[in-house]
Amino acid sequence: MTSRYGGGAPDAGDSPPGPPSGSRVAFPRPSIGPLVQVGRRLLLALLVLAITVLIVYADRSGYHDNADDSVSFLDSLYYATVTLSTTGYGDIVPYSTGRG
Repeated sequence: MTSRYGGGAPDAGDSPPGPPSGSRVAFPRPSIGPLVQVGRRLLLALLVLAITVLIVYADRSGYHDNADDSVSFLDSLYYATVTLSTTGYGDIVPYSTGRG
């Protein structure tokens, strides 16, 4: 009798051929639940917001607040939120002396 898998001499166990020796088998990653995915995205968004707030606060001398001319930490948080959400009210704006 010949083997079902490949036609030649009969195999001892008559089983399908396995992967070549030395190769790895990659299994699919287990799926992550939707709440975990949303949580990760929310944490990433908050991280981006926090970094933006810190950058704006560190460079607060380059911003002008129409209300009181100074930019506090709360103003930095407000400006970063408004800017990242692409709302852009215009009450706090970047400025420079410019060259020209």
